Amino acid sequence: EKENYPNPEINSFACRTSSSRLCDPDGILIDIERRKIIEKINWIEEKYNVNCDGKANPIQLTVAIANKINLNPYKHMNDSEEKAVKDFSVYLHNKWGVGVDTKCGGTGMVFFISILDKALYFSRGDGLADVLTDKRIDRLIESITSHLKQQYYSSALQDIVDGVSQYLEGGPPNKEELWMDRLETLIPISIMVLVFGVAIFKGIRDEREARSYATVQTQLSQLDRDRALVLQGQYQCSTCPICLEPFKKEEGETLFTHGSDGLPLKLLRCGHAFDETCWSEWVTNGSGNLRRCPICQQDVGAGGNETAP
Repeated sequence: EKENYPNPEINSFACRTSSSRLCDPDGILIDIERRKIIEKINWIEEKYNVNCDGKANPIQLTVAIANKINLNPYKHMNDSEEKAVKDFSVYLHNKWGVGVDTKCGGTGMVFFISILDKALYFSRGDGLADVLTDKRIDRLIESITSHLKQQYYSSALQDIVDGVSQYLEGGPPNKEELWMDRLETLIPISIMVLVFGVAIFKGIRDEREARSYATVQTQLSQLDRDRALVLQGQYQCSTCPICLEPFKKEEGETLFTHGSDGLPLKLLRCGHAFDETCWSEWVTNGSGNLRRCPICQQDVGAGGNETAP
């Protein structure tokens, strides 16, 4: 539990160090590694500060390590490890009072890593946001990924501290860096928009092709029409399958020849018939596979005994 994690200012023995800037209760590091990290942190705190309202305010950085934390309260969430470690880091930052509160924001930083959970988080006060931007913090974390995979925890932590030092030395990002940061953000968005646009365009194109195919392929030659009439007689359809209104016969005819709209029936190669008006409306505005008969799902361009692939 984060409430039980020792405070290095109060219980340095439990943190395995004499410094208030490092806590390693599970003994992930050895003594010499802890001392190197503490030396780097002390150097940062002695050299840099945050200027706010004409006053120099001290910077404070604390590194905390745990072998594993309790994830049970986060099991129902996506990315439970990341959310748990973030909460843990922010809790330590606030509970320990790392940094100084100024009108420009806090001047403290807490870097927390949970080894077995393979998760970490860098909590930073707003007073440092102009120098330690979110993009820069992301780069710091990304830069130590290979060390963490190889279990070089001391090297990873020292690199984080060195990276913070380098950013503090250089100051806020210049125009070129800010432009690159924006570009990194815009490129994935642009790719998503492009992919989405291509998908929409392809969908529109395919739909147009399907409607054109249905219109052209249902124009029957006399031979195709004679074959379709034979099949129509076998089906003995008497109503339009779309509007369900009854077809009409000419006097003396055995087959229905006209639809409820008074127009000649729209006859497909498969022998199924429709009101001309209903068929035209379906081809123009309908949904489904326009390349197939809506009754038997046969390709409207195929012969009476053929089926579409």
